[in-house]
Amino acid sequence: MEDPNPLVVLSGPPRLGVTSGAAPPRSNEEDKPVSCPHGEHVPSRPAWRCRACGAPWPCQPAKLRLLAEYAGNMPSLMVYLVALREEAAEHLAELASATPPKNLHRRFTDWVPVHRSK
Repeated sequence: MEDPNPLVVLSGPPRLGVTSGAAPPRSNEEDKPVSCPHGEHVPSRPAWRCRACGAPWPCQPAKLRLLAEYAGNMPSLMVYLVALREEAAEHLAELASATPPKNLHRRFTDWVPVHRSK
């Protein structure tokens, strides 16, 4: 039987809120912020709200931390965020009676600086 939530391992620097394979703490009420170690701004699944501040994830502090963690490696950050965007789309569609949310690309990837070569 396949694991319904397979672990996705991507190369690159450590990812936000992921330490030695341990998952961030989960609450019984998934869309309500809970205490996180060190006030980390990590997603609460399946609602995809920040556990620290309750804003839609990635919140501004999470974006800043991701940009710092992936400094100089924006392609890896984009791959990571696209994988999370797809996971969020599935979760949020399940919560909204199979209606996929619109414009998740804006929330998950449009804020990442992309420099095109000339």
